[in-house]
Formats: sequence, C-alpha cells, structure tokens
Amino acid sequence: MRELYEAAKSEPKPVRLPSGTPSAFRRLVYETGVAWRMRQVGGGLVPGLLQNEKYMQALRATLADPESSQPKHFGVRNKRQKRIDPADPKPLIYHVIMDEIAVTRQVGSAEVLLDELQHLAEVAESWENVTIQIVPKEAGDYGCGAGGMTLVDYDNGEPSWVYFESLADSHLVDNPEDVQRFAELFDRAARIALSPDKSIEFIRQQIEVLEKS
Repeated sequence: MRELYEAAKSEPKPVRLPSGTPSAFRRLVYETGVAWRMRQVGGGLVPGLLQNEKYMQALRATLADPESSQPKHFGVRNKRQKRIDPADPKPLIYHVIMDEIAVTRQVGSAEVLLDELQHLAEVAESWENVTIQIVPKEAGDYGCGAGGMTLVDYDNGEPSWVYFESLADSHLVDNPEDVQRFAELFDRAARIALSPDKSIEFIRQQIEVLEKS
C-alpha cells in the first residue's frame, strides 16, 4: 500500500476534508483517486458518486445533522465523482447495485427525481466504465438489508478492502477472509439484481411514469 501513497504524490492535491471526518471515510476518499475499481451495494438512496447537483442539494436539505449538511461535505462528493467520468485519464471502474427504492424514492420533488433518473440512464447507457444494476423489490432480501458497502480494488496486486457505514460511524475492513465474504455478498446481489440492460429499462420506465404525472 505504501507504493500507492508514494505514487499519489504526483497526483493533484488531495481533497481537503472537513475536520471530524471519520478516518475510514478519509481513506475511501483518498483511495477513490488511486483505485482501479469500486464495487458498491447501495442503500435506499442513489449512491453519492451518481448523484447530480439537484439531487444532492435536495438531499442536503433533508439532513438533520447541521454539520453533515454543510456545502463542504457535498463539495468533496463532487470532486470524487470526477473519477468515474470517462474524461478522467484512467477512469474508475464502477459497478453499483442499488435497491428499487433508490430510483423511486422522491428526494426533494418529482422534478428532482426525474432529473436524477435521466442522469442515471445517460451514465448507464454511455459510460462504459460504469455498470448499474437494480434489485427489484420482488427479489426479497439479499443480505444487505442493514445498509450498503463499497469494495475497493486495485490493478497492481494490492489487497482489496471494504468500506461501510452504520448509524454511529463508518468502518474499514481489510482482513482477507472478511473481505472475501463481502465480495461474495456483492456477487450474490449481482445475480439477484436485474441485468444492466434490464436495469436501464427499469430506470427508463420510471422516467416515463414521472413524465406522465
């Protein structure tokens, strides 16, 4: 891992995080800049790397924690998103699995959700480095009912690790056996979820519903 930190010295200056940011999240933010791939199982909202500006602002207005709703926290998210943009010299490979509720839950307004779904559809259809899968509610439980998680992978042989959040804190897991269990959970969710093509169709269907309402 030290090689990654040394190589990062030639990269742009790291994102400045607000004081009090949990160490596990600091690690996730840093590694977003040097990782090869991230595999994520999201929760009940569109994951941060895929949120557009309107959705982020609407979400910010709902946060009960005044510190978490500060613009600087969302500025960090904006900078992290640049890593999945195909314009990046070496864009992050990003595979996300999210619940159906994440693309039907109204955040802010129907207009905000429509704008976000259009963004998701465009990314899923046009960005080759990004894969989006939707888990329909009919699929039942798939092992992530308590929340989401992110697997961070490298292309140089460095070991993978896992980031996840609870109500009280954020957590980092790097024990190989535990990481493997999380990887198996991700694979199980991917098998249960709609295929990438069917997921795009599902998102497009939700867009049509909102456009007609």
